[in-house]
Amino acid sequence: MKNKFLISFILTAFFLAHFYYNECDAKNTLQKPTLQDRQKNYIEIKDTLKLNTRELAVFNEINTKETWALRPLALELEANYLRLDELNKTKCRWYSKSCKKELKADIAFVEADIKELKRQIWQKKEYYKILYLNQTSRRQDLKLRQIIQNITKAKPQLW
Repeated sequence: MKNKFLISFILTAFFLAHFYYNECDAKNTLQKPTLQDRQKNYIEIKDTLKLNTRELAVFNEINTKETWALRPLALELEANYLRLDELNKTKCRWYSKSCKKELKADIAFVEADIKELKRQIWQKKEYYKILYLNQTSRRQDLKLRQIIQNITKAKPQLW
């Protein structure tokens, strides 16, 4: 009776430790920031630049167009990051060479998609940055560039 109790206790402790370790391992994986985390990088400029109502309306219109253009790309990028995380967690059996080859090809394909999406996002952001700068006066432009430089620590590419 004592042996059965001892064996069941050891097995239970082993399974609990195993599940706890797997849970901790899952929490420690490095994931790319989500869309909401990246959107925290945006700054409120209407108070610092002292925009009048016409300029503010134009800025809001450009912001709406930018959101409609970038949101699908950002969501697709986030989905690709999640897919890459899933592929990185996938384990093949040590004797399965075809599985390892397919996994490597899938990871390379997803990484190429991520690289292309980042390039497209960067191009669109540059386009909208030019539209924003065209709507500002020289003084507002200098102030905006100073704000961006201070926030990004001289690294303006937030993506």
